[in-house]
Amino acid sequence: MNIYVANIDKKMTEKDLKHIFSECGRVGSVTIWFDRETGKSAGYGFVKMPDAFEALLAVTKISHRSWNGKRLRVSIARSQRGESTILRAY
Repeated sequence: MNIYVANIDKKMTEKDLKHIFSECGRVGSVTIWFDRETGKSAGYGFVKMPDAFEALLAVTKISHRSWNGKRLRVSIARSQRGESTILRAY
């Protein structure tokens, strides 16, 4: 399941984000997006977790958790068509 993470601190690394989500289960991949022009973090990213239950647990548990003074905003990622990835998981 693909999870959207917003309000990421500019100093957070993909390794940091993976560590946070691994508390809830197995993490497949982590991607933090960077601005092409500046090379700095865009402040959001995606975490893929193969188990839907663990992913939902992570969304609930990690949503609004603070890291380096910034509150993370976590939700199930939407496809380009606007549908939730959870609908495709079942």
